[in-house]
Amino acid sequence: MRKEVTKGTGSAVAQEMLWLAWKACGGPLGMGFFQDNPRATKEDVWVGMVSASDYNGFTGKMPDVGEVRSDYVFGRMMKLRFNFGSDFIEWDDYADPADRSYNAWASKFPTITKLFDAAVAALVSASFTP
Repeated sequence: MRKEVTKGTGSAVAQEMLWLAWKACGGPLGMGFFQDNPRATKEDVWVGMVSASDYNGFTGKMPDVGEVRSDYVFGRMMKLRFNFGSDFIEWDDYADPADRSYNAWASKFPTITKLFDAAVAALVSASFTP
């Protein structure tokens, strides 16, 4: 298990990671074009993951401490899984490196570690202090 400290910003980093991964997917896959929402915002993507809008999976409200379990979000093959809390993000070591044939976001972020680093950098550049 890999664990990164987020100094009270775990939820924001988790949302940014999901957003960056979703954008890195590039577009829907296969029949996912029926679910495509190219104008989706970061919040839309988060709600799409929480509600499992593209598939029958976990549904309900995402707590401040919880899990990101995104299979497909707006037709994009995410297959992204990690846990987060107010002070951490953690994922299984077997997830690094990511498999491009399974994780569509892996062409831009070959590891969850790189995805995490990019999310923190994006938040820092937006005047956010993780």
